[in-house]
Amino acid sequence: MTTESPSTIGTPSDDRGAPVRPLFPAGLLRENVTPDDLKARQRLAKWLRKVLRAKPAISKASPLRFVPTVLGMVAVLSCINLSSLRAQFGNAAGFVPWCLLLVGIVIERRIIPSLGQNAGTASFVAEGFCGQCGYSLRDLPSHADGCTVCPECGAAWKAARITWPWWQRGDPPWVARTDRPFFPLERSRYKSANFDAFGRLVTFLTLNEIKRFCAVPEGENVDRIEIADAFVRKLGRRERWRNAIVTSIVLVAVTIFAGSIAEDWRVALFVVPVWVFGLWHALSVLGSEMYIDPKDRARLLVRHGICPACARLWTSTEFPAVGRGVCTGCGSTWIREREPKLIDPSPPPRAP
Repeated sequence: MTTESPSTIGTPSDDRGAPVRPLFPAGLLRENVTPDDLKARQRLAKWLRKVLRAKPAISKASPLRFVPTVLGMVAVLSCINLSSLRAQFGNAAGFVPWCLLLVGIVIERRIIPSLGQNAGTASFVAEGFCGQCGYSLRDLPSHADGCTVCPECGAAWKAARITWPWWQRGDPPWVARTDRPFFPLERSRYKSANFDAFGRLVTFLTLNEIKRFCAVPEGENVDRIEIADAFVRKLGRRERWRNAIVTSIVLVAVTIFAGSIAEDWRVALFVVPVWVFGLWHALSVLGSEMYIDPKDRARLLVRHGICPACARLWTSTEFPAVGRGVCTGCGSTWIREREPKLIDPSPPPRAP
């Protein structure tokens, strides 16, 4: 799966190559709009803010990811050692923890999201908003080159990229699954978000989630999911086994070391929990999709007719056999590079 439009992610330009100023998620909110328009804007802005905060790699803010946490820890330590600071800086030392917390909040709330404002442009356009000013593209005509020109700022966006118009669709499936408080597994949708073929930020589901959302598939859908499962799990097989072997070696080394320095039975209070956690980790690694690139998993799912974002099972009329297509269930865009290979990827058993 590859992205087609270079202007959607990296360079700040519209679909005619003109430079644009990327829009902050907060800049999408307006007052003089209809209630339905405002609701769509609030939902999309909330989704993008949470995704950009949960995935600094998307916003090119990975080097700053741990800076707020480190500043918070330093602020706590400065409170503990406030007497030592006062001996050096006088009464001004009382402002040091507050200044550190203020800098951490600014980095977390303003700087990190600002570095990812380019990443939201395609998501704005996909739902019918201008990627530069946030103006609604509803009922605007298309020109000969297939672009819709924003009357407010003049930015041009291809009409084919408006795959989930807010005036015709409701909330995307991944938004409905993430807008529930006190559900850590649901909030992980923000961390699993990534780009589709047009650069829109969507959730990348795992195979276990797809099986759960598909309820009880019937007929050829069962074979389709099983075959995709076999291909996906083959991707990270070597890395998973290597991690499990390293974990086992570490467990044996810790046990030998603890036994060599132990003087009585109380060493079991340390060794037993370590072994329980280590075995659980090794078994969970072998049976999971860990060490699998989400883009590689999405490419295989698309190849077998399964939407990586909403788990919809496409029919032959909904998605082309080869080429770009749009999922009717969530509006995400994908590229099927070749037709499905409907065989079991595991090697055949050897003859006795």
